[in-house]
Amino acid sequence: MGINSIEGQIDWPYVQQWNLTVERNPRTGTVVSVAYVGSKGTHLTDQRDLNQIRPVPLAQNPFGPGQPITSANSANLSGPSGAPVTGQVAINLGVACGNNPDPSRPYTGFGNITFLEYQASSDYNSLQA
Repeated sequence: MGINSIEGQIDWPYVQQWNLTVERNPRTGTVVSVAYVGSKGTHLTDQRDLNQIRPVPLAQNPFGPGQPITSANSANLSGPSGAPVTGQVAINLGVACGNNPDPSRPYTGFGNITFLEYQASSDYNSLQA
């Protein structure tokens, strides 16, 4: 069972956009144009799972980018080298291989607890000549 939560005080999201273009004719038959455009989103929706299992720091992850988890890793709870893993690494590997994540969640008995908040922002700027 999952839960969705929305913060009590909502600030409506909005986007601002702007542009400025300057064109000059320095000599006959030549036009120079410089344009700047930008936009900014404020109070955009962000969501977090408050009930996810604890992540493992990158330095503790025995798997490198693109290394697959094989059935041997799954059966033995081992890294790609075959060395056994322990602690949170073993818990996360077990969940990735199909074990029940519920005992490792902060709030057992629930699936995802999705919390929506209106705090994200975005910026985009571009200068073209």
